[in-house]
Amino acid sequence: MLSNLANQLKEAGMEDKYQDLLDEMPRVRKDAGYPPLVTPSSQIVGTMATFNVMSGERYKMVPNEFKDLVRGKFGRTPVPVEKDFITKTLGIPKDHIIEDCSIEDAKAETFAQFESELVEKGFLNPTEEDVLSYALFPQVAEEFFKKHYKPVTAYKR
Repeated sequence: MLSNLANQLKEAGMEDKYQDLLDEMPRVRKDAGYPPLVTPSSQIVGTMATFNVMSGERYKMVPNEFKDLVRGKFGRTPVPVEKDFITKTLGIPKDHIIEDCSIEDAKAETFAQFESELVEKGFLNPTEEDVLSYALFPQVAEEFFKKHYKPVTAYKR
């Protein structure tokens, strides 16, 4: 992760900001409720820290993935994220914050919807893993499915 972020700084001609990036990452992680530094949350935190350093201003440009992380879409963080940070700093309305929602609760409401979408796109009998991949990363998952599964476009009798 760090080598990717260093390359991003280098490509932008800001390789001298690497230490600033290393200093910013724990601050972003704290703001986000100390998510575990595993994929994808580590990449989301690193990207947010890089944006902060490159723009010279904290949270000037905020990717949707970071907003989803702090509002609870990836699950509950070890430390609750400050509501003022979510609403005032990031501009996310209070009704878009996911409170006390377990993965099972979210899955119960939307799993069938995502599964139905996959079937409509011609991917019959998707596995639970396929549906969850599609729910989290729809474009990436769909491209993967097109390469690895043959979608059914019509039934032959």
